[in-house]
Amino acid sequence: MSKIIALILTYNRKKLLQEAIDALLKQTACCDILIVDNASTDGTKEIVKDYKGSYTNIDYINTGSNLGGAGGFSFGIKECVKREYDYIWLMDDDTIPYPTALERLIEAKDKLKDDFGFLSSVVEWTDGHMCKMNMPLVADEWWDYAPAISHNLLAIKKGSFVSFFISSKTVKRVGLPIKEFFIWYDDSEYSRRIVENENIGYLVADSRVLHKMGSNSKVDIVTENGDRLQRYRMAYRNRYYLNKGKGIKIYVKYYIHLISVICNVIKNAPDNKSKRVNMIVLGTLDGIKFNPPIERLD
Repeated sequence: MSKIIALILTYNRKKLLQEAIDALLKQTACCDILIVDNASTDGTKEIVKDYKGSYTNIDYINTGSNLGGAGGFSFGIKECVKREYDYIWLMDDDTIPYPTALERLIEAKDKLKDDFGFLSSVVEWTDGHMCKMNMPLVADEWWDYAPAISHNLLAIKKGSFVSFFISSKTVKRVGLPIKEFFIWYDDSEYSRRIVENENIGYLVADSRVLHKMGSNSKVDIVTENGDRLQRYRMAYRNRYYLNKGKGIKIYVKYYIHLISVICNVIKNAPDNKSKRVNMIVLGTLDGIKFNPPIERLD
């Protein structure tokens, strides 16, 4: 039988973490659980200690500092591979899987006979609609994988770390997520790397999770709160990185997009307009020289 572990990345959200752990404990398919804590200061460690006293399949590891989403997942995946798990199921601490989410992923794995790069669940928001931040990207030539549709599987080229199922074999071949991304677009980069170098991904329509975000909205520098604007410098750095080496047409399209966003900021942002524009410009400049290494496992 395959060894499967659910990896929950958490940071200072112990109440949501409890919901996520409880949801995993109610899964109709069994798995171990590893909580990777980005050095929380809200009593997360004590909460997990209580669970560990009652459940032998739960473990906890503290990263020692806040590595961000990208660094935390890279850290956790490396640990799971080291522990010789066959499959790793990634999620944030605000991911609440429905009871059959894992069972359906395992069924998909078996139907595909392990011929996949990654599997993703359908991500819903609290009102039952699809979560806008976690929408998958359908593969360019999805019709080449049409037989999978009869199994409620859709070929995709981008998934989200809000329920992302991957084999350790694939990790060993493509490497770890780029920890230097810190936040945002790390799953986009990792999905693309897997599809380009390993195999296509699939959306498993019968596997569903709830993403308990505050609002059902995409990342948007125009409407973002002023105290969260600094992270957008990393967002635009990472987005620029994703467009590197993709040809002049992609660059032109991307710069047109940047100009459009800047104009939208100037016209519609409620405050901090100059700071918002600065984050876009500085992030783009950072991206030009941003060439982080891909860490690979032996």
